[in-house]
Amino acid sequence: MVTNLENGNVPLEDALKEFQEGVKISRELDKKLTSAEETVAKLIDSDGTEHELDPNNAAAPED
Repeated sequence: MVTNLENGNVPLEDALKEFQEGVKISRELDKKLTSAEETVAKLIDSDGTEHELDPNNAAAPED
């Protein structure tokens, strides 16, 4: 996708569609990254104490 856009060998309408798809993918990946960062933040307290991840509830660390 990026190579096609960089080479300029794609008609303008197709390039715009590919660019829009790239933006969509970027936003989806950003959401996943933010979620992963939040999970890590829950596992490590501000004082550096690490917590185990509860396998039955990935959103909440075990105490």
